[in-house]
Amino acid sequence: MKKTLRRTAFKLFSAALVSLVLTLGGLSLAQGGGVLQIGVNGDIDNFDPAFNQLIQYSATIGGTVFNALVSLDENMNIVPGLAESWEQVDDTTWVFNLRQGVTFHNGDAFSVADVLHTFDRTLEQGLIFANKLEPIAEAEAVDDHTLRLTLEFPVATLLDDLTLVAITPQGVTDEDLKQNPVGTGPFRFVSWTPNETTVLERNPDYWEAGKPALDGITLRVLGDAATRIANLLSGEVDALYDVPVADAQAVAGDPNVVFQQPSASGSLFLIELGIANNEALQDQRVRRALAHALDKETIQQVAYFGQGEIICSPLPAFSWAYEAQDCPAFDLEQAAALLAEAGHSDLELGIEVISGVKVMEDIATIWQASLAEIGVTLNVNSTAVSIWLDRYIGKTYDMTTNWFNLSADPNSMFDIIYKPLLDNVYDNEPMRAKILEAASLSDQSARTEIYQELQRETVETIAPLIVVQSQPLLALTSSSVEGWKMNGKNLLLLNDVTVE
Repeated sequence: MKKTLRRTAFKLFSAALVSLVLTLGGLSLAQGGGVLQIGVNGDIDNFDPAFNQLIQYSATIGGTVFNALVSLDENMNIVPGLAESWEQVDDTTWVFNLRQGVTFHNGDAFSVADVLHTFDRTLEQGLIFANKLEPIAEAEAVDDHTLRLTLEFPVATLLDDLTLVAITPQGVTDEDLKQNPVGTGPFRFVSWTPNETTVLERNPDYWEAGKPALDGITLRVLGDAATRIANLLSGEVDALYDVPVADAQAVAGDPNVVFQQPSASGSLFLIELGIANNEALQDQRVRRALAHALDKETIQQVAYFGQGEIICSPLPAFSWAYEAQDCPAFDLEQAAALLAEAGHSDLELGIEVISGVKVMEDIATIWQASLAEIGVTLNVNSTAVSIWLDRYIGKTYDMTTNWFNLSADPNSMFDIIYKPLLDNVYDNEPMRAKILEAASLSDQSARTEIYQELQRETVETIAPLIVVQSQPLLALTSSSVEGWKMNGKNLLLLNDVTVE
């Protein structure tokens, strides 16, 4: 009873506070959907969508404060955003009809000029999604709400690429966007207290009638897993985003906690191979031996508590190009024989993990134990995320753990993960050519055939990476939260959410 009273008092106070802010600011009155308190595991210190590609940012700020021309729904389908419709005129020409009557949070009217401004600054400054816009030879305004894009060559992934490019107003500087983000999204930025809270309020002028249902969202930075769980149970927060399965076991079976997951996960755990950095890894027999020594069933039980799907394809099962592959069986005898045949029975390798990321540490140590049985030494290099990131970007490792959340188009895996490996540590020109060809074809059946070839080649040659399994994507909410949605890319769709 005390817990319920405390939770109710906190909700009433939070809702009253946001209502007061809205009223005093001369804005619309509260909608009545409540204020959603989300516990997150880290702070965001740059709110400009052109500078931040962290998945937590994309889920909590990118998809709430901003809109792109198109977006992904809960089933990973491309749906209208600031573009209400579009037409592919020919292989290299697209026309987008933009919404009319849309305003930015600062009151400025949205038009095609803002789209051109966003594209220009992204390309001119070489910002994080510039490569997605580089195939555009010309972007022009047909009128204030019609955009024509002329491409240098056919780009089958154009719509999927455009989901990443949030539109920002031409009258706001880059420096302002970093600290005071202004978009057209369902929620607008109120304040940021470093390492404590980020406060958003309902946008009363949002272009989708009746949305959002919530009065506001508060992101609360809660450092460790135990603290986050305790805050959910006490009612201090209503939801926890991006929860490792291991942490969620503490509340499994609690009737006041709801496990929220998308219909299918597009998150794959990967072991990326620095093939050029280690002579032994250049031998396919060695790579196959390593794959045979990877005990995926134990990993699934220990690291993921039996959840997720064991696969070896670099595409998730929901992808239209997915093809199931026969994974190398866990077979230490066969692994030892392959190493002996290759002359590497006394092999020593390193693998990079981020310190404190338990799933990375668990998978590496399980593999380490299996490899030790056949005389292979696996050194687990556990470092701070900054060091891990430097080694990852520089491709200076033997092997590294990583995971990737795929988008709707399978090219996202091959463009973002495979290309850097092919450019730096795995020289395979035929594979590179297939990736480029698949991204340029408009015929989906032809693209599917190429992507299936790439899946087979990855599993047959064990290069340039090993897929361990799909990862369960999980959020925890209190039972008072209704309408929670998330998709296979781990993005939150909060327009229909309410909280008591």
